[in-house]
Amino acid sequence: MPDILIRNLPPALHARLKSAAASHRRSVTQETIAIIDEKLGGMQAVAPRLPEPIKLRRPTTMEETLRFIDDGLERRGHSHNS
Repeated sequence: MPDILIRNLPPALHARLKSAAASHRRSVTQETIAIIDEKLGGMQAVAPRLPEPIKLRRPTTMEETLRFIDDGLERRGHSHNS
């Protein structure tokens, strides 16, 4: 893939770019590509957003959490007691 270098990017603009990238869960490079692509009316977004975090229907109890961990360890042939 071709590279692009932007020199003398104003610090305030860089800060806004970093903030936008974080809010879209993208790297600064991915955010820059998405902005350029959007502004040029090009292809579909090259750098898609990451999926939203999983939201539980209800809070889990400590016992449920420990059971979940134990089940995962057992499947891998480990035990948290060892």
